[in-house]
Amino acid sequence: MKNMKTEKTDVLIVGGGLAGMSCAIKLSRAGLSVTIIEKQDRLGGKLNEITSFYNSEIKPQELLKGKILPLQSSDKTEVLLNTTLSQLSGEPGNFMVLLNSSDESKEVNCGAVIISTGAELGISDREKANLPADERIVSLSGFEKERKKYLESVKNGNKAILFLGSYSGSYLPVLSASMFYNASIALEALNVPVILAIPNAEVAREGVEELYRDAREKGVVLFKTTSKMPQITKEAGNIIAYIDDPYLKEGDADSPRVIVECGLIVLEDSVLPSAEICELSQTLRIKTHSHGSLQPDNPNLSTVDTNRCGIFICGSCRQVSEIQEVERDAGNAVAEVLRLLKGELRYSEEKIKVDKGKCTLCLTCYRVCPHSAITWSRAAEISQSTCMACGTCTSECPNRAITLSGYSDEDLYDAIERVL
Repeated sequence: MKNMKTEKTDVLIVGGGLAGMSCAIKLSRAGLSVTIIEKQDRLGGKLNEITSFYNSEIKPQELLKGKILPLQSSDKTEVLLNTTLSQLSGEPGNFMVLLNSSDESKEVNCGAVIISTGAELGISDREKANLPADERIVSLSGFEKERKKYLESVKNGNKAILFLGSYSGSYLPVLSASMFYNASIALEALNVPVILAIPNAEVAREGVEELYRDAREKGVVLFKTTSKMPQITKEAGNIIAYIDDPYLKEGDADSPRVIVECGLIVLEDSVLPSAEICELSQTLRIKTHSHGSLQPDNPNLSTVDTNRCGIFICGSCRQVSEIQEVERDAGNAVAEVLRLLKGELRYSEEKIKVDKGKCTLCLTCYRVCPHSAITWSRAAEISQSTCMACGTCTSECPNRAITLSGYSDEDLYDAIERVL
């Protein structure tokens, strides 16, 4: 085994929302220098768009102020707004990153990178296909952003507000809880019917079942539907919802159809494929989940690890999270960074060997390596500190120029012959 002291202890954080700011504060207090880059012209992310939390008395603007003040007063923290990451090279403890802003490019040398860009939420294409185009049909995040405006638009009528759960196939307890919370707020604010139709109520987490019961007790009408979205039509300028609830039927009769004239329809958000996350994943060569978030669950990695050593993820870019979960995620990411940068990297000196005489620079190994451990000059070069010894490059090399330590071709052929 070889011990390697990391060359750089600076940390780059991509994304200046709650997760990114929490990581920066914790790292600066631990004595590390931190650079935060944010693509927008201000810090805060989603905190700038919402007015309240369903599970906390603290106001988003108060929380945001409490995060920004320590960053402004710390000499360990640099904040770069209107800035994006465009290129990364190097290995854990010595990354070289190219940053782009509106007027210049800048290179930053850092030891670790934390991705905390958040998630893109909205109405999925699958759901949009079943909905008429109308400004009275909005996503939950859009409703939260301008709740006062939307409630004002329906207060003088007698039409219902309909909240629809997720029909995209993804169920997120955080968003379900927010649906119950916002339905209760709408009912308290207006003297109109408030209806909630959901295919699957995710209440198996702290505080969510209480929100569900509170909504029912206040008078929110709940329908348990099938996985098929209720039919929504536009008739003579009116939005009509046809809700089938199989739990209301009697005997062998068909499910009764409830017809609701809606002044406003609010749909639970889905996690949408994000152009920013897609671009980051390609630039950093880290994996994405099928629904658009970074790094699918992997039993061989911690929740904040990625397939690339030295690059970590935190917050809603991994999974849509509430504020307590984001803070916990930030603590985990910071712990991993400190373990990497304040200790010593231990790794086997020759996990993988490259026979430069056989290498033809076909770059097959570079393309298939799941950990971005391979670069090249005259021949393929493998970063031993980044390599996870998975053997993918060894099995794919067409010229047998790469050998996994302890598993040479000759050893494997001998083992096969002994079995036969």
